[in-house]
Amino acid sequence: MPEHCLACPLALSMAPLSMLESQPGHHRVLQDFLQWADSPDTQKRGRKGKDNLTECTYLPQAALENYLTKARIKALLEALFEASDGSPPDAERVRQHYLRPFATLLSAGHGRMIRLFVEHRNLQDQCLPFTHKPKEFPELAHTDLFKAFYEQQWRFCAVKLEYNMSDRLGPEDILPIEDQIEIGNGGSAILYKITVGEGYEPQTGTATTRPATRVFALKTYRTPEAEEYFKAEREAFVKLRYDEQPHPNIIEYYGSFVREGTYNIILEYADRKSLDEYMRDTDAPTSVQEIMLFWSRFFAILDGLVQIHGTPGTGSQEPHILLGSHQDIDPANILVVSRTQESPYDCDFKIADLGLVHFKRHMSSLNDPTDDERYGTNAYGAPETHRNKRSERSHLQVSQNVDIWSMGCVFSEVAVWVTEGWKKLQEYRRRRKMEVITKDGKYEDRFHCDWKVLDAVKQVHKEIVENSRGNDHVTPAVVTRLIDNMILVNHRHRGSAQSLQGLSARIHGEGESILQQARSRSSAPHPNHTISEGSLDVRRHRLPPQLPPEYRIQVPVASNGIQGDASASRHQAPSSSFDWQAMNGTAQELGSSQRHNRSFTDRPPHAEPPPIRTESNTNADVTNTGQPAPFPSPLRQFHSARPNEPSNGPAATFGRTRREDPGVFETLPQEQAPSPVSTSATTLPDTNDRSSVPQNPRKPYMSVADGLGIKRDRDNGNLCARYPDQGVIEGLDGVLKQRDHAILVDNAASMAEHRVKVKDVLELLSSLAERYDPNGLDLYFTTDRVKHRPKSSQQALQLLNGRPARGMQDLRERFASIIEPYQAQFGKKHRFRRLLPLTPMPAKGPRKLTLFVLTDGKWEGGGGTLIPEITNLISAMHKHNVGSKHIGIQFIRFGNDPKGVERLQELDSGLNLDLDIIDTTSADGNVWKMLLGAVNEWFDGDRD
Repeated sequence: MPEHCLACPLALSMAPLSMLESQPGHHRVLQDFLQWADSPDTQKRGRKGKDNLTECTYLPQAALENYLTKARIKALLEALFEASDGSPPDAERVRQHYLRPFATLLSAGHGRMIRLFVEHRNLQDQCLPFTHKPKEFPELAHTDLFKAFYEQQWRFCAVKLEYNMSDRLGPEDILPIEDQIEIGNGGSAILYKITVGEGYEPQTGTATTRPATRVFALKTYRTPEAEEYFKAEREAFVKLRYDEQPHPNIIEYYGSFVREGTYNIILEYADRKSLDEYMRDTDAPTSVQEIMLFWSRFFAILDGLVQIHGTPGTGSQEPHILLGSHQDIDPANILVVSRTQESPYDCDFKIADLGLVHFKRHMSSLNDPTDDERYGTNAYGAPETHRNKRSERSHLQVSQNVDIWSMGCVFSEVAVWVTEGWKKLQEYRRRRKMEVITKDGKYEDRFHCDWKVLDAVKQVHKEIVENSRGNDHVTPAVVTRLIDNMILVNHRHRGSAQSLQGLSARIHGEGESILQQARSRSSAPHPNHTISEGSLDVRRHRLPPQLPPEYRIQVPVASNGIQGDASASRHQAPSSSFDWQAMNGTAQELGSSQRHNRSFTDRPPHAEPPPIRTESNTNADVTNTGQPAPFPSPLRQFHSARPNEPSNGPAATFGRTRREDPGVFETLPQEQAPSPVSTSATTLPDTNDRSSVPQNPRKPYMSVADGLGIKRDRDNGNLCARYPDQGVIEGLDGVLKQRDHAILVDNAASMAEHRVKVKDVLELLSSLAERYDPNGLDLYFTTDRVKHRPKSSQQALQLLNGRPARGMQDLRERFASIIEPYQAQFGKKHRFRRLLPLTPMPAKGPRKLTLFVLTDGKWEGGGGTLIPEITNLISAMHKHNVGSKHIGIQFIRFGNDPKGVERLQELDSGLNLDLDIIDTTSADGNVWKMLLGAVNEWFDGDRD
């Protein structure tokens, strides 16, 4: 035997290695194995690569063990060594210690080499995968056996995700992740929902009754600061374990791994997502059982906060205790995990995102430890963490009480949701923003300004107590006893997490006591209520509550059928009879707190539609005391007999006027259209006076295709090219040049099919705006929060091209972020105005504005309806005597989705607004109507 054919000194006594190089392929048992290993039914999907995004396949360990039985291994060995000298290796030894090496050798075509493997412990199963060649690894003369083995081994060596793992993986390691879906992107990290292959999932370290799961969350840090954030969060999870077990109200940590510069943490998956999404997607509880169940579960979030803050001992000999602070508590960082599927309120609420949690050693003799503020949440941040220009770069000393403030803000919003639902919570957030921009000039959400709690927060808390459901004996106490001890400007006056935990338990216990007393009286229930002994579900009348006739608003009806002014005929109603002292020990009859000012939208889902609003049942503007509301309702004002009378502003009471209820609008009388007025005038006045609208037999018309053709001719140097009917339109040059122009592009996924048409409309409108607007065009997208100022139509197209249509976008929120700052400028005087002589020119307020909204009207991602924003805008215009055409909102509709068409048409003509500031037209329609429909009655009358 030639010397160069020797594999290693230990192989000298073996058969010639040339016989071990080749693997016979004609045996059926060998062919069956290879076919089974390559079958799609056998292989499972996995992930590898730097970002765990490269898809690949692996063969599960359990499947390999089930297939390679002792009998089948023996048959394979006999087929491999039937023509060789000596006996094959022992089948049982191969199965027990060399199963994966044997499968790898078979897949590489070198199954006979198993005879050399079984002689070395360093080549057994537990040593795989080999990242470097072991010194005992056999060699072949004409083949790089290690290379062939290295490439094949990975499919049999998927990484098992073990509890509390902390591994460093290579690029070829296969993670048994069958599905990986991005569910969040916070800048420093990306969050994925992953499904792990059966048998590879980490087993929980908690003694829990929840069934085992293969669905987890994978948090991947990839920024330059990734390692720092990763280590901080991983250490926080480990330190927060109680008796080596994870806390039930802190999201569970399963393990971590590092791979090629990315840092990954495996976490419990919250199937109900964040608290913010939970409140958006879940109806507020209505029955007494649902309310009590929800609060009992949500109060437990304070247990998690107690765990983070630590519990100092009382003796001087106590050991050091780790005291932490989260510094980033907000609804997005509280996750919701279902307990059962029986009730949407039977959930665990868990604190998450511990990347900013910081711990320090503390002896019980020290008080109120402080630490550097770590730049957490702003909207829910305490006053002491707020940075002005002087402190933007400084480190602020804060205590654990910053978490108490933030948690109080979260409880405030939760109380609003429980009482009024998601839409009122959105309104609450907008009210805070409007107050901040009024007081501080910044469009941002906070609960404080100038070291004072916002008036909007105080007012909403008052309204929660006044308007909570009659069967809700917990939420009012949450506001008056719990939240009021959390949202305090002086941090030293705030309650500790532990004291608040005890207080929440007492509030819930008192609520249970009231229900117990109600149960004892259920043998003779109030005729308006039924009490189910099993569920304690309090049901009201199927119709909403009504005031007695002697206390109802008497609204005179004008001859045209439109309700007139009711201010002179309001009567004082008796105040609510419910005694809130019941929460302190005096139990009232369950349901006796029926309020007269509850809105129609408070009825349960099974209730019948509300009655038609007439002079005998209209009470929307009555406070709980029966007094007139501070401001008239915008909806009442819109169909008033005196439409031009300025109002005092939007309704001030949070829970009183349900403007988003479609049932209200359906019952309002329709405005009577005026008769056409004959005139031969060809000028187009910017006015809302229909008597001056010209009656031209043919309105100017230009299609998008015609307009683009002429625009591009002019771009190519043909300055003589004129738009159709440009002579008529030039009469409005002065009007248009007094206005600012802005475009909002809906970038939701549903707009992708209209992408080409969107580009055409944007190019033409931005060109026309560039011609008429000396200040330049403002361009907005629903996919970002930036105001863009393109200098040309080509720059506008470049901005659009860089923002593909994707996902579900919240057009309502983006629309509000544009309109509300503009609205906040109403009534503000121009600087140095006092030095100027009095003139008819406006002395205050913003420039006139036309806002074009390019959309299909679907708005599935939370947009819903823009009615509240528009009604608030109209009310503000009345309050500050702003002209009827000071702002025009032009919706340009793409496609003909029935729901989208109906929604936009309602905004255009279905609200009976006394100020006509909205117009809707098709993207296939008249360009001049797009440009002028919202600001000129002649074009507004051209309905599509």
